[in-house]
Amino acid sequence: ENELEMFYGEYCGNLCKTFWEYQKILAENSKFREYLLDIEKNNTDVSLFDLLCLPIKRLSEIGTICT
Repeated sequence: ENELEMFYGEYCGNLCKTFWEYQKILAENSKFREYLLDIEKNNTDVSLFDLLCLPIKRLSEIGTICT
């Protein structure tokens, strides 16, 4: 591996770790669960899969809404 590949490997690994840690924080947040239930009750065209695949920036905005 050259240095660039090593950098990107480490960067992507950290990004994925951060993403999944943030998913866990959101999943344990009662207000976030209420937010999901509201989406479901209102038949909003957003699936849980769509939410989980949103970029971290968008997830952090949702996290801000829920705190």
